[in-house]
Amino acid sequence: MEDLLGDIYEDINTSLVIGLESGLAGIGWGIEYLIQNQFLSGDTGEILEDIDYLIMERNPLKIRDLSFKSGLKGVCFYVLSHMKSPCAKTMVLDDTYLTDLFFAIPKPDMEFLQMMPVKIIPDMLLGNLPDIVNEDLSSFPVGVENGVSGLGLKLMGI
Repeated sequence: MEDLLGDIYEDINTSLVIGLESGLAGIGWGIEYLIQNQFLSGDTGEILEDIDYLIMERNPLKIRDLSFKSGLKGVCFYVLSHMKSPCAKTMVLDDTYLTDLFFAIPKPDMEFLQMMPVKIIPDMLLGNLPDIVNEDLSSFPVGVENGVSGLGLKLMGI
């Protein structure tokens, strides 16, 4: 599994979007989730350092897309999940970036995002799926757009 992380890091394009659905925040959140749930081991602060620096290069006060999937709400979800992580011994996200992020997100959204633990999306998927989906989830696409991740987000009202 560590080789897979190495391959991902080698292929990260520094001009990649930062959104949760298909960008740096999504890669970071995925790694954070895998380590917090003991599929991998390591210090997520150290492992995600490069991603955090790339994310901090984008000024949150200038980002106009506030959506969860591709915009600032998804980035904020990753940042909050990463900051709350018991697996992050170090953190490169600086106070200036965090302050700008706080002011860029509308307050009701910030309050909601702060309450969401990193495990909520998978927990919602496994605990609240409709009865129709009682079969093996590995046969379903996992993406946000048309997969079980998107179903979980819809169940959460996002």
